[in-house]
Amino acid sequence: MKKYVKIEPKIMEYAWGNKNFIPNLINKEIDDNPKAELWMGTHSGAPSLIYNSDKLLEDYLKDNSDYFSEAHIEKFSNNLPFLFKVLAIEKPLSIQCHPDYEFAKTGYESEKTFRENNPRALWNYKDDNRKAEVIFALTNITAMCGFRCDEEIIENLTQYIPNGYKKYIEPKLEDKTNKAEIIFEYLYRVEKEILKELINELLNNVKDCENKDGDFFTKEGIINRVSPFYPEDSGLFAPLFLNVAHLKVGDALYLEPRLLHAYVFGNGIELMSASDNVLRGGLTNKKMDVDELMKVMEVSQDELELCKKTIDDSNRIVVETPTQEFTLKYCDAGKYEVKTENLEMLLFIEDSQLKVDDEIIEIKKGDVYVIGANTSYEMNNKGQVFIATC
Repeated sequence: MKKYVKIEPKIMEYAWGNKNFIPNLINKEIDDNPKAELWMGTHSGAPSLIYNSDKLLEDYLKDNSDYFSEAHIEKFSNNLPFLFKVLAIEKPLSIQCHPDYEFAKTGYESEKTFRENNPRALWNYKDDNRKAEVIFALTNITAMCGFRCDEEIIENLTQYIPNGYKKYIEPKLEDKTNKAEIIFEYLYRVEKEILKELINELLNNVKDCENKDGDFFTKEGIINRVSPFYPEDSGLFAPLFLNVAHLKVGDALYLEPRLLHAYVFGNGIELMSASDNVLRGGLTNKKMDVDELMKVMEVSQDELELCKKTIDDSNRIVVETPTQEFTLKYCDAGKYEVKTENLEMLLFIEDSQLKVDDEIIEIKKGDVYVIGANTSYEMNNKGQVFIATC
């Protein structure tokens, strides 16, 4: 039996997406609808099909469990524990964080009755799995990730809302050590009239600032960019209390569960746990549960660190992340000989040639193949190939 199969990814059309990037990347026609994400995997939100068929990849893998290693079967059964994506971010995504295993399991169980009586859009927990993710920059990306240190947050607030900070926020910080958490909770629970007053002061003080530093958005630029869409949203203050991350092409950033973050602009590869658990923290018209967010969110104030990279036995680059359910690899143009340990999902960015068990396959730009465990294959790439495995 052959140990490879071509799959058909699904394009997701969200308002924040870019019209051109994903169609150009995978050689599809461009239309007027924004293409925000390309999904590759078995997630029920947009499951991949076997190419030129109506068979789900999920069902195919259940019928062909030898695509997985024995170690994988013991840990994950014959399920695919990751979701592979391309993101094309034209407008900022909502601020959000995701639960770890403990919060996901307890939260999902606690909402059992709620799910039976309410629409999916109102659920905090869609499954009982944690959600970790890594983003790899295909173009320069601006993101927000993790809390700034207390001193920097206060410096930003005194610069951009000096009156509001002095009047409303500073008195609440006296003799307190968890200043970032107090500031966040205040901004997200404050009465609407006070919030409007603070936002008006903020927008007035950032309107004449530089919006970009080269290809990247500044913290002031993020505020100016999102304020027309969310003029009364507490998330407008996020660039003042969250780190603004500038990822250059080839950089990768790991986002652990419970870390507050948002993608602002740019295009990248995303590999994540196969979960749809999202707790939103602003810049959204969707449900926001501040109580649950405060419970799950970790006010981490560590400095941002990009992912380290190593080389595997096949000379492919491995993006190091502390995850069991996924590993991201990639390789540039060239020839590679590979022996898989577990299932691998390959996204080809250019026309290439793939040889699996003496069968030669002519690859077209944008093709996605799944190759089973313990399989030898050769690649002759004209461009980059991104590989998801675990």
